[in-house]
Amino acid sequence: VQLPHHIHDVELERISRYVLVTQQHGFTLAWDGHSGSVYIKLSPEWVGRTCGLCGNFNADVQDDLKTSYGVVTEDLSMFGNSWVEEEPHQVRCPMVPSMFPSPCASRDPHILLKVEEVCAMLLEEPFTGCHEFVSPLSYMASCSNDLCL
Repeated sequence: VQLPHHIHDVELERISRYVLVTQQHGFTLAWDGHSGSVYIKLSPEWVGRTCGLCGNFNADVQDDLKTSYGVVTEDLSMFGNSWVEEEPHQVRCPMVPSMFPSPCASRDPHILLKVEEVCAMLLEEPFTGCHEFVSPLSYMASCSNDLCL
């Protein structure tokens, strides 16, 4: 498909290294096509009306790891595995083990130092002003995991 492309109320376009999928009713998805990372932005009309791997969009980080059966957990594998869907006539996705290794576990120490240096920027200005409202810890973990992949 050549971009930009329109399908009904959905627009697909390439901006920089991302493919953006924008739906007229307040949904934008950005995908870089390489790392597997997907970024989703929703308009305020969706507050508290979502569920799944991206949380429930209610501004309460305490309940973002709610399983598909309604239990809040701190076990990431339990959370992720609860949202596995089966396609008819397809092989089921493999379950993630409870103690899955960090992507950084097998990295050389000099690479880990570079990862730490890059991610430590989240603890500096301009982000420090946000720390009393939003903890940087989950962002630090995401940064480290993304850089180690």
